[in-house]
Amino acid sequence: MKWIRVLAMVIVVSQLNACTWMFVDFKAPKVDLLAIEPLQFGLFEQRFNIRLRLQNMNDFELAIRGMAYSLKLNGADFAEGVSDQVITIPEYGEEIIEVPVSANLRALFRQLTHIDAAPLHYQLSGHLALMHSLLKLPFDYEGEFKLKF
Repeated sequence: MKWIRVLAMVIVVSQLNACTWMFVDFKAPKVDLLAIEPLQFGLFEQRFNIRLRLQNMNDFELAIRGMAYSLKLNGADFAEGVSDQVITIPEYGEEIIEVPVSANLRALFRQLTHIDAAPLHYQLSGHLALMHSLLKLPFDYEGEFKLKF
């Protein structure tokens, strides 16, 4: 019986070692904000679509089964959302996707009162869930964009 425990431990340890070896050179995808488009405006909630570019910097494709994300504008919370959209990003490739976000009226007014000719600073953070895995890849990217009227 003792040799069965030892054999089970050897198998478990070798499997864990194989998993860590597989992701030695793994790079999380880069996520860029391309556009914010209004969908619905209600009294308590506003809905937007955001367009994102996901870039895979690895030499293997990434199959993503969903994501959760939040968007800050000029350092203040603006919107958040989740998507169960299935995406496969080819090796050293990119995909452009549209995902929904929800904002509340207070967050929208806060941003509208600070609109001027200066670019808006954004921070997009969240995680991507990989297909057939419990692994979640965090992301946190910042940039600027200018509103066009």
